[in-house]
Amino acid sequence: MPANRQGSTSKARRERRRVIRLEPVPAGRMKVVFVLLCAGLCGLVGRMAWLQIFQASELEARARVVQTQRTKPLGSRRPIVDRNGRLVALDEERYRLWAHPRYFNFPGDEPTLIRDRKEVAARLSSVLALSSGELNKRMGDSLSGIKLAEGVDPETATTVRSLGISGIDLEPYPYRVYPQGSLFANVVGFLNQERQPQAGLEQSRDDDLQRHEQARSLRRGADGTPLPDNLAPGVFFGDDLRLQLTLDARLQELAAKALTAQVKTWKAKKGVAIVMDVTNGELMALASTPTYDANRYWDFKPERFREWSVQDLYEPGSTFKPINLALALQEGVIQPNETVYDSGALTIGGWPIRNHDRKGNGIVDFATVLQVSSNVGMVQAMRKMRPSSYWDWLSRLGLDAKPDTDLPGAVAGQLKTKEQ
Repeated sequence: MPANRQGSTSKARRERRRVIRLEPVPAGRMKVVFVLLCAGLCGLVGRMAWLQIFQASELEARARVVQTQRTKPLGSRRPIVDRNGRLVALDEERYRLWAHPRYFNFPGDEPTLIRDRKEVAARLSSVLALSSGELNKRMGDSLSGIKLAEGVDPETATTVRSLGISGIDLEPYPYRVYPQGSLFANVVGFLNQERQPQAGLEQSRDDDLQRHEQARSLRRGADGTPLPDNLAPGVFFGDDLRLQLTLDARLQELAAKALTAQVKTWKAKKGVAIVMDVTNGELMALASTPTYDANRYWDFKPERFREWSVQDLYEPGSTFKPINLALALQEGVIQPNETVYDSGALTIGGWPIRNHDRKGNGIVDFATVLQVSSNVGMVQAMRKMRPSSYWDWLSRLGLDAKPDTDLPGAVAGQLKTKEQ
């Protein structure tokens, strides 16, 4: 056994001592390798030169797109206030709540864990004042892009964010609110769900009410540091302009209440009340009935959205009697202390003229003519005025001209020709 081991050991040593001879590399092969290395290096340098010289601007633009965050404005509108600064219309920030069930995850969960819809609905139900069953129904079987709620107020949105649920997004948007409800609806109008003006000053002064905001671009570095770049002048400027009305909310409310009571008393279909400052022509109140609530316009018929006092043609009736007496006094055909006889009925050009109660009032002064709304007394006074002079005054008053108002759809009155 020892002799065999020694023989095996010597054989192994001889094998380890065997040296493999290295053959010299052919010179042609070395040249080929050298040429290939040089060609590769030249190609790399050429490619770098091409990128730096000819494609630098394109590559820079691509990088800017990746690094730049562009924020579009929400499209807010300026507020509307009355003559005393009381808010009539304003924008409030509201939110749409979106759910993406494929990403549902609670704080502290493993990143790969996907929570069940029922678990998420249970946490949201107490915040949104909606039952978990209703939320589950809204989620359905979709994996993403599910709108759970709209019109979420900022306080509720903050509470939802504090839950920290992955897969729940809040989308902000401006929402038009009318604090006075129906009080100014006939004048101000409203915006529909797409924020398109549909009536009133919201429609006629749309361009003035829009805030002309610019989109903002913010470039970030590799570490996320904001790097303001290429900012247009005034991009961060925000104006505090507002549209101020000549109307007074207090007078508007009083006029609306009095008008509603009179319409109900006389069983009228509609009515309008106007309060004007005679020194400058400013309207202090413009109330009409029936009206609507601009915050819930969808609950009312579309015909209520029109301010019929400037958009419809109607006979002035007895409301024109004070103007008639003013014209007669201006022409000097009647005197302030003069009286007329009211018999209750008379005929003009073959047409019978009667008082509304078909009764006579006897001898009355002009103040009483207005007080009792005497048709006969008014005709007796205006018969003293030449028809041509009366027509000239009506034309000078602009009865056949379009009212100078910001309300949309205003129409001109109809006045017969002087010959007629």
